[in-house]
Amino acid sequence: MSDMWSTVLDDIRNQVRPEAFNTWFRPLNCKIEENDNVIVTVPEDFYLSWFQDNYGGFLSDVIREHLGSMPNLEFKLLQESSGRGVPADSFESGLERKYTFDSFVAGDSNRFAHAAAMGVANNPGDSYNPLFIYAKVGLGKTHLMHAIGCEIQKRKPEARVRYVTCETFVNDVVQMLTDGRNADGFRTMYRDSCDVLLVDDIQFLGGKEKSQIEFFNVFNALYGMRKQIVLACDRYPRDIPQLEQRLQSRFQWGLVVDIDQPDLETRIAILQTKARAQQLDIPQDVAMLIATHIKSNVRELEGALTRLRAYLELTKSELTMESVRLALGNLLVEGNNRLTVERIIQTVANYYSVSVKEMKGTARKRSIATPRHVAMYLAKTLTEASYPTLGERFGGRDHTTVLSAVQKIERLCRADQNEIAVDIERLSEILDE
Repeated sequence: MSDMWSTVLDDIRNQVRPEAFNTWFRPLNCKIEENDNVIVTVPEDFYLSWFQDNYGGFLSDVIREHLGSMPNLEFKLLQESSGRGVPADSFESGLERKYTFDSFVAGDSNRFAHAAAMGVANNPGDSYNPLFIYAKVGLGKTHLMHAIGCEIQKRKPEARVRYVTCETFVNDVVQMLTDGRNADGFRTMYRDSCDVLLVDDIQFLGGKEKSQIEFFNVFNALYGMRKQIVLACDRYPRDIPQLEQRLQSRFQWGLVVDIDQPDLETRIAILQTKARAQQLDIPQDVAMLIATHIKSNVRELEGALTRLRAYLELTKSELTMESVRLALGNLLVEGNNRLTVERIIQTVANYYSVSVKEMKGTARKRSIATPRHVAMYLAKTLTEASYPTLGERFGGRDHTTVLSAVQKIERLCRADQNEIAVDIERLSEILDE
């Protein structure tokens, strides 16, 4: 009968979201007896109510397909006297165990975020609460979130860690509002039975009024109990559209860190680390070739590595510089054509007949400030560099200075017959050549 339950779980896994499966189905224990009696053991009382209301019928239907008849479901709580404790990550965590600090490659582009994440893992609920990590897609913020959760549970096995995407949180809110009887279960799941809450892609909370209210309440409850909150986003808190001011403010209560595009040395290290994990030996010159041309994010590097490995296996080729070029051809060409911040600064400086030194300097006269603001605007819109990174590239300025410049140019470009808009269009054409 245990084989049947494994088959049932495989069937369910193919029909529900991974987050739902890990949270609600993975921790179930099931005993299928004679006469189609099925005993389902769940870990906690609030879990029992929620599961019966939302997934009881679905589970019954799936089991019926495998039994050939309608099962008699009986739900029971896991008793402490049974001698079996409930592992902290049995139904709460949603963590991916492969994402650890040991497998994260730290470099100049992510060192601050990495150190902050380590600090949270060592002292959850202490100094950096909440920790807000923002970065473009594929730069490692999700990896760090899972690493925090895994490290906390490694140090404190009893810690109740919950990782969810914002989509999962919103779906749970919708279910709660649809069926008011589950309100207590929802609040227990996100407050009373949660020591560490990690929410990914929090930008999707924007524009969802009811979900924002619930998250505001969850945030206040956890923060008041000194429970750790970690949020990941693709932008700075105040840049999240249609997000309530009170949430924007709370997201900045603790520590806000960003992750920039990895530099060349970090990209090489990432490639070699990923290759070793796949038992693929990448020589230094090959890693240098790939990392020099593919600069955007870690996922593109992983994709290039997967493509290279597939090419070698399918063509039975040896790993050489030539085979790398054949396998990754268009990726290397596209990567080589990407704009850099330095090229934009130089191009704008030439266009306005000012020096790069002046562009990065402190002069505020209009003849210098305007080209500087234009360059900041173009660098932000045409590259994936973050505001803090651009601040550093423009003479060590604060990220708010860059943000202000970008917003100013945006306003000017919207004005009718504005010469700045003409300059922006011409410069964009030059940079695209």
